[in-house]
Amino acid sequence: SIGLACIPRVSETGLWPSPMTSPLGYSINVNVPPSRKERVLDLLGFLTAALQVGEVSHELGALPSRKDVAAWPYIEQDPVLRSSWSQLEKGSPMPVVPEMRVIWDVLRPAYQQVLAGKMAPDEAGLWMQKQALRKIEEMHQ
Repeated sequence: SIGLACIPRVSETGLWPSPMTSPLGYSINVNVPPSRKERVLDLLGFLTAALQVGEVSHELGALPSRKDVAAWPYIEQDPVLRSSWSQLEKGSPMPVVPEMRVIWDVLRPAYQQVLAGKMAPDEAGLWMQKQALRKIEEMHQ
């Protein structure tokens, strides 16, 4: 049997860490002709309706994108999904900005160095911060 534990509370502060969360979503292409826009909106309404979200979520074993579906019995009965939902509630929505690409790009080499024992965690944190600020500044030049 597999279980999933929620991220641990920080003992020094009593606060929960707040990892970034990111849902999957839909968008409408700006070039959709007005004559088809209503049909596109109907499709999106169907895809995001509680019944459809619940069925897809249940079949895939993934968290639903709707809070009202999170109360459905299959979530409560699945220990992994229940723990995942608890974790999601502690998270913060990831900003939808291009600078996030920089953050993800500087994280990987640093944590790989930490896990390989080639860099101390505090050193990696400082390196990541410096690299992120530099690369974001470069993006805006």
